[in-house]
Amino acid sequence: CSSDLTGLIYKTQDIGDSVIFSKYPILAQGNRVYETKNSFCWADIQFDRSRIRVYSLHLWSYSLGSIPGDASYPRKVCSRLRHGLESRASQAKEISDDICSSPYPVILSGDLNEVPLSYAYRILTRGLEDAFKKAGWGLGTSHEGPLPWTRIDYIFSSASLTPSNYEIPNRLASEHFPAICEF
Repeated sequence: CSSDLTGLIYKTQDIGDSVIFSKYPILAQGNRVYETKNSFCWADIQFDRSRIRVYSLHLWSYSLGSIPGDASYPRKVCSRLRHGLESRASQAKEISDDICSSPYPVILSGDLNEVPLSYAYRILTRGLEDAFKKAGWGLGTSHEGPLPWTRIDYIFSSASLTPSNYEIPNRLASEHFPAICEF
């Protein structure tokens, strides 16, 4: 699988923290930025004689590292955990509803900040397949942080698209390893 990003000449507008780059024409696009500054965007892309809708997303993060370590730490952690779960559930539901209205096959990728057993994961995979499960191997670790071996970054697709060569190169793009897949 090639991770060469040369030749990407089309891109969605810069808004929020999600963007889509493509070497194929983008025919339409949309986006949503949440009050947390997290976002999702989509683009309808012309590929040969067919079209696909690609989504990029970043759901709300716990941001636990920014909590001061004083006596109120346990209460603040519990509050952030609850708010994070509620926020991501709401964001996932909105994105899932948007995906259901797509007239084209879908590829969705991004940082869910959730593990595969979560509610947000379950909501977003309704009607979509996890490309890692179809074409990946190993643990699928996508995040380098205090919880090792965590997979919180994903690529999902419509069943009509066949994933291959799913890989997570061992190089950090941020605190995340990039997920790459061919269709």
